[in-house]
Amino acid sequence: MVMNAPSIAELENKVDRLAVLSARLKAENDVLREREASLARERSQLLEKNEMARS
Repeated sequence: MVMNAPSIAELENKVDRLAVLSARLKAENDVLREREASLARERSQLLEKNEMARS
């Protein structure tokens, strides 16, 4: 059985879609990393306030 090889145009289209997806995922990852850092800072501040309240 012979399989049809994808055309150059089809491969280019797939590569383009992968590049767009990769850029979108990188942007989302950057946002999530910043949110994680913000939450870590907030948690640290809350732990500090909690410790001060106990003193």
